[in-house]
Amino acid sequence: MKKFFTLLLMSLAISSSAFASGKSFSVVPMNVMNPAGKVLRGLLYMPQTDSKVPLVITAHELGCNYRMGWPQYAEALASQGVAVYTFDFAGGGPKVRADGRPGNTSDGETTEMSVMTEVRDLEAVFETAKSWDFVDLSKIAIIGGSQGGAVSVITASRHADEIAGLVLLYPALVIQDDLHKKFAKKEDCPPVYSYNGWIDVSPIYVNDMWDYDIYADMSKYTKPVLILHGGKDFIVPIEYSQRAAKTYPDAEFHVIDDGDHGFQGKTFEQAIGYIKAYLRKIEFLPGGLSKVIPVGTPNTIAGEHFTGASLTPAMS
Repeated sequence: MKKFFTLLLMSLAISSSAFASGKSFSVVPMNVMNPAGKVLRGLLYMPQTDSKVPLVITAHELGCNYRMGWPQYAEALASQGVAVYTFDFAGGGPKVRADGRPGNTSDGETTEMSVMTEVRDLEAVFETAKSWDFVDLSKIAIIGGSQGGAVSVITASRHADEIAGLVLLYPALVIQDDLHKKFAKKEDCPPVYSYNGWIDVSPIYVNDMWDYDIYADMSKYTKPVLILHGGKDFIVPIEYSQRAAKTYPDAEFHVIDDGDHGFQGKTFEQAIGYIKAYLRKIEFLPGGLSKVIPVGTPNTIAGEHFTGASLTPAMS
């Protein structure tokens, strides 16, 4: 079976890369069916090896897709011997973006989507991934960004015994508070609502998070958690990540000083350095902790919390 799957990967590969200091990997299309019968389309970044490997599953931001920012994470980790699966949530974003670029590739519309439908999707990917014969089942982790971070929090709390690692990038733990600012009561949401003025959602988006306290279940996940937040993030106030770092039993929290709501260039390099160090700590990668070279003066060290200027604007 393993030989067959290796051949399948080689025959379907749409690209193959070899990093000077890393390992070769292939990138292949891989789809998953969610419980609602919708196809979740994604890409598997598969290291070239006959051994079982750790797997990282990514969870993208609201309205985004697996092509937006996630290839840099997947390539960096696959070149170190970690398989990475990136996918689009059902209805997780528009099919065509406002600037004309291709959008979300999975089935479903944004008006059918909520944080909880995305939890359903991530759980479907997780359950399917456990059947992949190249995966080390003791080493499956999730990396989620923004709304995908909130989705990852909930999913990890529900599968705390099975998910070995959790990385949260600028997680949108603000969603419930933001909805309460927008509506006096959940029934006030119209059949179609332009959330933050750019993505159409429906009452399911509001109803599913209206009474849900995302911090309440965090303590169920007792394994190490890595939280990264941009010091210049004016979409999700940093206080939400501060609170998460204090709520999780074992959390490492860092502020990326020049990062905003997403990491690119130098801020990505700092983020991936923290992620690799974390993956070494939880034994997804071999060796000791990787050296992290800060960009600017770091506001945090492991176990410490941000003490700089407060960021207060709500998600908009």
